[in-house]
Amino acid sequence: GYTASDTTNFVNTGFGVGNDGNLSVPWYGNISNLRVTAGGIPSAYSTSATTVGTTVFSPPTRPLAPVANTTLLLNVTTPSTFITDSSPSPITLTNNNTVLYSTNSPYGLTPAKVPYTTTNSNTSTTALLVSNQVDDATAAAGSIAFNGTSQYLSLASNTAFNFGTAAFTIECWFSTNSVGAVRTIYDNRTGNDTANVGFDLYLNATGKVCFGTNGSTYIVGSTTVVADTWYYVALVRSSSTSATLY
Repeated sequence: GYTASDTTNFVNTGFGVGNDGNLSVPWYGNISNLRVTAGGIPSAYSTSATTVGTTVFSPPTRPLAPVANTTLLLNVTTPSTFITDSSPSPITLTNNNTVLYSTNSPYGLTPAKVPYTTTNSNTSTTALLVSNQVDDATAAAGSIAFNGTSQYLSLASNTAFNFGTAAFTIECWFSTNSVGAVRTIYDNRTGNDTANVGFDLYLNATGKVCFGTNGSTYIVGSTTVVADTWYYVALVRSSSTSATLY
């Protein structure tokens, strides 16, 4: 992971997925399994390891489930519920300019070796699905497709997304249709956000995932993203003083 100092009091309560606060940096491609936690972070990211190249988690191999402190979860498991929030206290997102469901799935790229459990009257056994076998939950997963010009999801305001200086996580799978322009994954800034009370998670023009505010870029990832390829990203603020990008 890559860690930077961050003491910002993020008090904005609205956000956009697939565009920034000025609606000028749209996402072009697909996003799947977006999960937001507020007030705490998933156990997979509870680590003190910050050395470059240290592996602290493995990308999920099946649709995400709610964990403690989950405030948003877009599993994208069916065409009819692809922007339905699966968190314990669901919110309703606005679908601006008809964002679409896509069968393009990050899980479809690696169908083998998916953990599953079988149970009979005597034993419970955890095994690995092999070859082209895929369980129903994994097979159903798709993604949200953005056209790179006008489509995005948004929430005007909800106090659950006032992160303040507490811990939070933004994580998802993403795939971009092209590299060479700045693309927004998640942004909770309002307009120009001159007070710097919001932040954005985005792909820069050179294909690096970044985290920053209107005034500063705190973290620039080292991986150069390639078009039409799935990547998993997690932005984790585990304390009031630092944030890490995995």
